Amino acid sequence: TGGIHLDGLADCFDGLVGRDAEHRLAIMRDSRIGAFGAIGLILFLLLEIAAVAELGPALRWRALLAAPVIGRATPALVARLFPAARAAGAGAAFRAALPPGAPALGLGLALAAAAATLGV
Repeated sequence: TGGIHLDGLADCFDGLVGRDAEHRLAIMRDSRIGAFGAIGLILFLLLEIAAVAELGPALRWRALLAAPVIGRATPALVARLFPAARAAGAGAAFRAALPPGAPALGLGLALAAAAATLGV
């Protein structure tokens, strides 16, 4: 599943160079990776490695445990805060199906995970 997420991130980087919303969506639908996608992905992975390497040994394992929990707890909040790219896309369907309390629950779970694993 990580590969799909990295592919989506590369698509987002590629889409940054689009002239308008329609052009950006067309770029992101293209199955090939562009120059901005490749450069952005390499920089993201290097930054991720550097950030984890900077953590002390005691905090490193806790951060690696907290990251996927926080990452899975926040999509409802993000979907509520930002509009979907396409009215007929998966993001719009996800947003429409969100129960009213889902964003608050997701934020609460993310904060609880951070507090429990990172000692925040």
